[in-house]
Amino acid sequence: MLFPLISTRIHGLLDYIYAIALIVVLWVNNFSIYTDAPWVMLVAEICIVIFSLLTKYEKGYIRLISMKIHLWLDILVGALLIMTPYLLNFEQDAKLPYTVMGALIILLALLTKPAVSSTSAYGSALKRSRK
Repeated sequence: MLFPLISTRIHGLLDYIYAIALIVVLWVNNFSIYTDAPWVMLVAEICIVIFSLLTKYEKGYIRLISMKIHLWLDILVGALLIMTPYLLNFEQDAKLPYTVMGALIILLALLTKPAVSSTSAYGSALKRSRK
């Protein structure tokens, strides 16, 4: 969006890797000792997977939402991840992982091209279907 350096194909792959990374962050940081911390990150992960599956791009399966909407949803989830520890008054050591993971998803959204490239297999099929 801001600096379109990442293709939608790579973004799709990174979405699923990011969802796995959220689980790893929960496990590594032992968030089970907090009440709300694991649930908020788990809900964020589920949201990312769901709207990745619903996006009209190479890694989407149902293809209901546009890539631009997907990127705005990424930014929204990232902003919520950054704000949540402060709004829900998490312990100090829970704030950094939330901030880092929120910033990463926002950065990924800002560096992704907002449209499927015409050179991709999905983009070519989309153009053929419009003719």
